[in-house]
Amino acid sequence: MYQKNICLNTKTWVAYSTGNQGYLKLINNPNPTVDDVRKALYERSIKRRPSSNANDNYNRWSESVEKDGFDSFLVVSVKAKSQNEADVQADKIISDNGWKVASQLTYATKVR
Repeated sequence: MYQKNICLNTKTWVAYSTGNQGYLKLINNPNPTVDDVRKALYERSIKRRPSSNANDNYNRWSESVEKDGFDSFLVVSVKAKSQNEADVQADKIISDNGWKVASQLTYATKVR
């Protein structure tokens, strides 16, 4: 099973497809609740990482959270049997809702 998260800024309607691998390391529950995921995504969002990539989704999301506050974010998690299927489903959700895309640099991550 693969998962991809869409972190939507509800003030700007920009979708940050991020929080895939980095946040998983912060979850200690083998069967995480929605609150576990949200907390881990929050912890990940406030930690900027050194990056030479200007399109680094974590850092762009972190800047957006800092600017607009975490209460302005809606997290949508997509799960599918294959990595490609999860990526396609996430892209479809974003396009069907007319959200702006921050970057295409992320990919679905295998769920433990």
